[in-house]
Amino acid sequence: MTREETKAAAAVMIAWADGKEIQCNTSRTGRSPWGTLSTKIEHMSWNWDDYDYRINQEPREFWIVVVDDHSSGVLPAYGRKPNAEVHVGKVIHVKEVI
Repeated sequence: MTREETKAAAAVMIAWADGKEIQCNTSRTGRSPWGTLSTKIEHMSWNWDDYDYRINQEPREFWIVVVDDHSSGVLPAYGRKPNAEVHVGKVIHVKEVI
């Protein structure tokens, strides 16, 4: 492993130790779907040579404001609903599907 690969692996292992969900890919080519490992695992046998691991991705969530006049063509996005609600227009809640 390179130093950067080791740092990435350490971040995944620390996340697992902290109880976060870890995903595993059995194909080093990246063509296999990622599978989520059980958080109930008490002893992990890491195999970095044959598997890829990552911290389960959290879906992004944000709010956009659609202005009725459509003049600018720009939809401002906000990370918090109260920030979006101060603007005039329709507020739409968006949650990414992973």
